[in-house]
Amino acid sequence: MRQRDSYRLEDPSEPLSFFEKWSPLVQAKILLAAAVCIIALEHADNSIWDPEVNEFVYTMGILGVWRYSWWMTHWMRAIYFARVKYPRDRKSVV
Repeated sequence: MRQRDSYRLEDPSEPLSFFEKWSPLVQAKILLAAAVCIIALEHADNSIWDPEVNEFVYTMGILGVWRYSWWMTHWMRAIYFARVKYPRDRKSVV
């Protein structure tokens, strides 16, 4: 039984069933983590709109812009390579 299960995990050609991927233990852990997050959010103070902590909001905004600008850079680079660079290289090889 153990040999067959390890073989199934290593063989991607045969998909696992829902309950093999998401056992009741895994589902309980995810539910527990979500419950802990919700309880923590319920008990946290909502000081995000307090004028004294506006540096936090600006810092998070700047980090968000920086993060998504990197995403945009990688996306544009991927489009360039997929549509321009790789087809040109493929034609030069053939």
